Amino acid sequence: MKSLLLGCLLVAAATAAAADVEWGYEGRIGPEHWGDLDASFELCATGRAQSPINLSASSPADLAGIEFDYDPISTREVFNNGHTIEVEVEPGSSISVAGKTYELVQFHWHAPSEHSVERGARYDMELHLVHRSTAGELAVVGVFVRRGRHHRALRPIWDVLPRAAGEERPIEAELTDGELLPDNRAHFRYAGSLTTPPCTEGVRWHVLEQPIEMSNAQVNKFIRALNRSCCLENARPTQPLNGRQVTKDRE
Repeated sequence: MKSLLLGCLLVAAATAAAADVEWGYEGRIGPEHWGDLDASFELCATGRAQSPINLSASSPADLAGIEFDYDPISTREVFNNGHTIEVEVEPGSSISVAGKTYELVQFHWHAPSEHSVERGARYDMELHLVHRSTAGELAVVGVFVRRGRHHRALRPIWDVLPRAAGEERPIEAELTDGELLPDNRAHFRYAGSLTTPPCTEGVRWHVLEQPIEMSNAQVNKFIRALNRSCCLENARPTQPLNGRQVTKDRE
């Protein structure tokens, strides 16, 4: 228990350090330099279980399904943190995997998608739903996004989308799992890391295979917000698998 608590404190300290160090997605502070920007970012360069990765088809496995308890997700504020648009949520939404519960703490987007599939194909965007257990363990559900139909449920968020770094806006909206997730919940699963500094490892990744859709206007509005606040895109390049196992639901 003491070692677990120490691990949680170290993650919290490293995350706080990341907030004080300038990093980004381009030039001298881009992903290829993250490991050199601060000692707390060392894993970005030396880690052996880094994310994102290319998700190639592996042997199907009988995985324990993800139980989503998102009915509803109550949002609190939408925040432009200078690297992405992040939505903070009220307590009460969670997932359960193999009997362990992880509380949803926030969700955010990357454009283009950070994970790729098969021979490196990438989607227009990727939604990351970030969860934490009571022990401090992180589990992220990744949802691919492709251009298509207008996503009506996201309209309250997109109507107030902050474009300036550091800008936050209060928002009261409720989203269900059926509005944020595809109908088919088949997914890839692997052990990885945060995709941003400090690149902390030990993150449980569950990336859904079926994408959801957002309209051209919605995708473009997010990209314009990125262009104004930080960068042309906010996707870390895929990282070496280094022998890790990627499992996939049987269909």
